[in-house]
Amino acid sequence: VELLSAGVWGWSRHPNYLGEITWWTSFALFSVAVGEWYMLGGTAFNTLVLSIVAGMTEERMLMNWTPKRAARYRKYAARTGCILPFRIL
Repeated sequence: VELLSAGVWGWSRHPNYLGEITWWTSFALFSVAVGEWYMLGGTAFNTLVLSIVAGMTEERMLMNWTPKRAARYRKYAARTGCILPFRIL
């Protein structure tokens, strides 16, 4: 089975998480605009949880894959951001 590395997966290893974070961030920004600033806390917590889950998911996948497939994934991970479409570190 080939790795998905084209389309949105060429930009982000977890585009579904990116979409959810974007949705919650826009919701929080709307809430701030109407005076409910505390909604930023929920968005920050959700982002933290999704970031942790993404890392846990990748660790579990790599443990269960063959060394050859895991090496291909690590190469893909080196050039593709985990959630954001760019690498931070």
